[in-house]
Amino acid sequence: MNRRLETVSFRDCIYSEDSLYFFSSLNSLPMKQNIKTGEITILPAYSKENLREKAIDLEILHGRNLYALDIRGEYLIKYNIDTYEVSYYEIACFHSVDANFAYMDILDNDIYIFTREAGKFVVFDTGKEEVRSVTYPDVGEDKYICGCKIEKSFFVFPQNGNKILEYAAGENVWRVHKLQENLKRCVHAAIKEDKIYILLEDGTVFQWDVKKETLNKIDYNLPVYSKKNTASRICCTMDWIIILPAKAQDIVQINCNHYEAAIYRDYPANFSYDSDKKHWSKYYGYCENATAYYFACRTSGYILKIEKQSGKIFWIKSEADGWEIEKVNLEKGSTIYEKEGYLECLITRDNNKVADRKRTNIGKTIWRMLLTCKH
Repeated sequence: MNRRLETVSFRDCIYSEDSLYFFSSLNSLPMKQNIKTGEITILPAYSKENLREKAIDLEILHGRNLYALDIRGEYLIKYNIDTYEVSYYEIACFHSVDANFAYMDILDNDIYIFTREAGKFVVFDTGKEEVRSVTYPDVGEDKYICGCKIEKSFFVFPQNGNKILEYAAGENVWRVHKLQENLKRCVHAAIKEDKIYILLEDGTVFQWDVKKETLNKIDYNLPVYSKKNTASRICCTMDWIIILPAKAQDIVQINCNHYEAAIYRDYPANFSYDSDKKHWSKYYGYCENATAYYFACRTSGYILKIEKQSGKIFWIKSEADGWEIEKVNLEKGSTIYEKEGYLECLITRDNNKVADRKRTNIGKTIWRMLLTCKH
């Protein structure tokens, strides 16, 4: 049977040795993609319970272990990228069925997991494999949406409001920074030197000088975003600020020296966003190495690569053998999603779930059942 290439979407990823590691959006299959060749390999998962099919949110790498959060906020998952062993740790961060986390990062051997609305962050000691919780100070903000780290301090930003929380991990103290202006529907923040660039969902960008505690609005005179849920992520390179869309269509590139902006146009010939995923944010999770950022393939069929030095944009196709994906799903007893040609996969692949081992009358039998079934 010929290879049947299928787009693989995923929410977040980690980088290690010329490869991205991630869990697929459908059925949470662990995968590895070589970013030089583009080849995707489906990885095994070994544990007493096997890999639970929980949708994955944020991911981070520590040593040879990929740590991932399930979207419901119940578990931190440890997946070793060499041995493929899986472990689960309860973190009790559930607040809603999705969007429980603002930010995750690592300092020394501790993973810091900041929640959006659970009123706390969780610290996971990777050596002792122990979990502890730290309560947010009550400053009148009800939802924290994103965060970033400078040296040994973590900063978390409210979705709406003017108070930024700083947790100085080295001192084990909280600091509260009051901005001169309210943030209205903040979505993301990124660091460039000693400044933090804050993105609002309508494309507004603020520059916050951490040392001087001054807030300045970046006027880039290109109002391509004006509605709710239009911008999702901000990325800073040496000379460029790049804004990525949520439900809007355009990527915006802003020159850091004079804040002139332009809409990015140089897409692959067959590039498009999946209309069936119109409610998904087009860009969400990402990872980085010394030279580039890699944004997870969400709705376009491509991984977005942005070089840190030049700010240039590259696209890496995210495709795997669809037959191999379904073979693994069949072996696991996972949900099989209806797609063109998958009946052929079920009939022709050698698997124990096919009752007719000779496979001579399966298609006819299924067709007759469809004709006679009652609705």
